[in-house]
Amino acid sequence: GDTRAFRLPFPIGTAIFECADAEVHTKVAATLKAVGAKPSRGCSHRRIPVDVTREDVNYGDLEDRLERSGYQPDVRSIWIVQDVHAWSHARLSSFLAESADLMTIGSDIILDASGMACTDDIARRE
Repeated sequence: GDTRAFRLPFPIGTAIFECADAEVHTKVAATLKAVGAKPSRGCSHRRIPVDVTREDVNYGDLEDRLERSGYQPDVRSIWIVQDVHAWSHARLSSFLAESADLMTIGSDIILDASGMACTDDIARRE
C-alpha cells in the first residue's frame, strides 16, 4: 500500500484523501497501525473506498464519497490514488476529470500508476 500520507511532510492544514478499493484500505490500515504510523502533523487523513473498475461507478460518485468523509472544496487537499493500473483508460480519464472539477487551487493528486502502459512508455524513453 501507499505510505506517502504517513511519511511526507505535507503543510499543516492539508486534508489528505486516500482513494482505493475497500480491501486495500483494510490491509494498509492494519499494517500502518501495527507500526504506529501517523499522518503528517496538523494534517487530516481520510480513506475513501472507491473502485472505479466497477461498471456501476458513475461521475459524481467520488464527490458523494468525499463529502461523506468531510471533504471541503475550499481546503487544500492531497489525493492519493492507489492501484490505477487496474483501471481502464476511460475510467481513469473520468476519475481525473471529476477530481479536477472538485479540487481547489493548490491541491495535488498522487497516482500509483506502476504497471500501466503509459508508465512503461515513459520508462522506455529514459
